[in-house]
Amino acid sequence: MRDADALKGASRSRRGVVGVLLLVGVVVAAAALLGPSDASDDDASTSSGVTLAKGAAAWARATERPDATSTGGVSGRSSDPGFPSDAVGSLASTRCVADPAHAPKMTEREMATVLKYVSGSFVGATWRDGEARYLEWGGGGSTSVFGTRALLTHTVEHNKEWCRVISERPEMRCMEKRQKWRLFCHDANVVLKKWGYPDDGSGVERYRSRKPKPDSEAKADLIFAEHMRAYVQAPGKDQFANVTSYYDVVLLDGRMRSACAWSVVQFLKPDSVVLWHDFGKNAWRNIPLKNEAVVLDSKTREPTWHGDRLYSKAAGRLFDGIEHVDNLAVFRLKPSVWQQTRWLE
Repeated sequence: MRDADALKGASRSRRGVVGVLLLVGVVVAAAALLGPSDASDDDASTSSGVTLAKGAAAWARATERPDATSTGGVSGRSSDPGFPSDAVGSLASTRCVADPAHAPKMTEREMATVLKYVSGSFVGATWRDGEARYLEWGGGGSTSVFGTRALLTHTVEHNKEWCRVISERPEMRCMEKRQKWRLFCHDANVVLKKWGYPDDGSGVERYRSRKPKPDSEAKADLIFAEHMRAYVQAPGKDQFANVTSYYDVVLLDGRMRSACAWSVVQFLKPDSVVLWHDFGKNAWRNIPLKNEAVVLDSKTREPTWHGDRLYSKAAGRLFDGIEHVDNLAVFRLKPSVWQQTRWLE
């Protein structure tokens, strides 16, 4: 009997030793897993402090760097129905760096304002740096500087040669490799002149002219508009719509901006921001104050150029003005317009 009791005691002792060894193994494995993770987070936080001003040196070394937000806030938004989980999972945890030589044709104040909204560095922002879903009409410098600060960037262009040029830039190649950039390159099928305007063959530049357009230019504009339907409706194309159903930040800096403003409404949320470039002070003064009842068809002042009236009439019907910096206007969708879009679903 004593031998049997001894055997039971030995068995219990062995089980106790095995249990202790297993516990030690679990602790060691956990420490090994947690240690490198903390270190990598610290490294990522440090590297994320690289700014555009210091970008020349960073870009010379490489076209990508660790993204501090890729493991935190981005995963928190991956459950959104507009962004399939498999698409989020395929996004690499790196950020591509803009070449300072590719800065957009904007003032420093305008660029700082766009970056403020793309990076979520404003009061009430619901996204952080590296988390915004960014759409732009008109690619190039804006894609390099602003697109590299977003979770995903969708660019709409209508000049095939310019599409080729920007697609070859290292930062764009980097974003495309990381599945963070998609380009919709529409063929306008017309001869283009400076800034992507249709060429009427006159050889005369009437950019921002206040004089009535000659018949040749008016005819060229009508043909151009007919050929630009796909360009205006780009957000609804499968190339974009299969990836996301909404955008946090939209930049209108291409052609047909008033039409694009109407087109993008269904892809906006109440907290989305629309940035409208070349929106002059005169056009901004035509924007009614929030909740102000105004007859937008009445002509209150002379436009400074042909686009002024169209810009303010389209924006005034759809958006509430947030701020105006140089020639950049910042808007949010009117609550009443947002409600109407929900009724259509």
